[in-house]
Amino acid sequence: MSTYDDASLIYYPSGYKESKAYSLKPTDGSGDLTFTRASTATRVNEQGLIEGVRTNLLTYSEQFDNAAWVKNNSSVTANVTTAPNGTTTADKLIPNATASVNKYIRQVPSATNGLIYSLTVFAKAAEYDMLRIEDGNNSRGAWFNLSLGTVGSVSLDVSTNIEALENGWYKCTISKLSAASSVFFLIGGSNTESVQVGDGTSGIYIWGAMLEQSVQATEYIPTTTTAVSVGMLANVPRIDYTGGGCGKLLLEPQRTNLIKNSANVGAGFVVGNITLVLNNAAAPNGLVEADKFYPNTSGSYRWFYQAVTTSASCTISVFAKADGKDILYISEGSLADVSFDLSSGLVIFERSGWVGSIEDFGDGWYRCIAVKSSSVSFAAYGVADIGGSNTVTASGTDGILVWGMQCESSATYPTSYIPTSGTAVTRVADSASKTGISALIGQTEGTFFVDFEYNSTKPETTYFSIDDVAGNNRILIYGVTTPKINCLIQVGGSTQAVFSFDPSANTRYKIAVGYKVNDFTAYVNGSQIGSDLSGSVTWTAPLSRFTFNAVVQYNAQKINSAIIIPTRLSNAELATLTTL
Repeated sequence: MSTYDDASLIYYPSGYKESKAYSLKPTDGSGDLTFTRASTATRVNEQGLIEGVRTNLLTYSEQFDNAAWVKNNSSVTANVTTAPNGTTTADKLIPNATASVNKYIRQVPSATNGLIYSLTVFAKAAEYDMLRIEDGNNSRGAWFNLSLGTVGSVSLDVSTNIEALENGWYKCTISKLSAASSVFFLIGGSNTESVQVGDGTSGIYIWGAMLEQSVQATEYIPTTTTAVSVGMLANVPRIDYTGGGCGKLLLEPQRTNLIKNSANVGAGFVVGNITLVLNNAAAPNGLVEADKFYPNTSGSYRWFYQAVTTSASCTISVFAKADGKDILYISEGSLADVSFDLSSGLVIFERSGWVGSIEDFGDGWYRCIAVKSSSVSFAAYGVADIGGSNTVTASGTDGILVWGMQCESSATYPTSYIPTSGTAVTRVADSASKTGISALIGQTEGTFFVDFEYNSTKPETTYFSIDDVAGNNRILIYGVTTPKINCLIQVGGSTQAVFSFDPSANTRYKIAVGYKVNDFTAYVNGSQIGSDLSGSVTWTAPLSRFTFNAVVQYNAQKINSAIIIPTRLSNAELATLTTL
């Protein structure tokens, strides 16, 4: 048997673009899946980092002569020298000859008060060698020496970075907390750390400005007429690399993170007898966003918490790393409900009604997860010395690093991280399907194969199908709440065969359903789970659609591959195909 030769359609997680997940076969695109998710999301990328969405809020990021850049006692000459990308697109920023007035160019995009923004400018010395980047709302910023490659004077509440590039170029960044509803950032050139009385021709070279809501600069995103976002945007498939190895198509149900400011303990949380050090270390997304908290006195309730309202069940989670202390707990009330040992990577305490789990995220980071079977009124994260207690001994600055707090209502397992900044955020469900492919699906016989990682044995539906769109004729692999996974063949709404097995949480399954008149079977991980030697395949409408997760509420899945074969493979071939 040659799976590739026999198959009419093979999906393997690899190429994708917005609204499209490419199939490996057919190669002409006729089997490519249409992908939908009406919201942004996150994934674990090939570097093992959590990747979300990044946005350059500025327009005309390489065209400083454009009217989008307001000039104040400065002028811009376009395209005068070679830019860092090798094109002759770098501009010259020239302060005018007027004395004692501010000289800059600026844009004023919208911002959210209380969030940190970073402004990056690529700059190079010309006749002058000083670059000024400043938040014009309160005149806080920094000077950069483009001859020495150093940072000069810096305001107290501003952080900076300068990175040397080739041919005298530097990537210069300031990061600052916004104190207004707009980000009034200025860019100016000078020959000293003061307003330059120019001569009308001297200046500095600039290229590529980026303003982003981030504690530090990320990779540059060019823009023209509008702000540009990249990453896991709406309708972009998520090829996820959690745990390393090959990527998998991540499909999840709709979930909401009720925690506001999920990456900032300093905003929206009540803190009790702890000291916070914000943006203290690199977080699982690679940015210096992880906050540290440590007890400032000995005793009980060394925690931070936020009021939330959930329904019948909830899942609370956080990414955490030991930094002197190694016992983290998650709680709703006055006692630790689930405790985690961040040195051993183990759940060490679970109160009745709670179930804990812990996932190793690498570099000392763990995702700590607490599930409660009933509602909660607030989510607390604390530090302790032993598992079932809130008691802790203060020992200087010994504490725990945290990032990515999340509380999901009506949830009995965690889904991927949902970032929030001041309000709850909903990630909409993923779905992928392809219609109009009756020619690729065996109408008188065939084989339907899926290889996926089953997330949980909870009351949500696993759903893979080839069908007639209306659902009266179909080969369906789906979950039920007992829990079971069923393999169902229906003709005109009448069941011809059904085979079931009991799944285990967090387990990989290879399932193949073979169908032919009076000859139905299903194999799971190399073993036959049932056969039926009677039944029809005289469909009342042709099978024409291939679908992952066509219903609203279903179990999270990671798809390794899916195959449609227009012939019914032999039992021996089905056993081989499904063997792990």
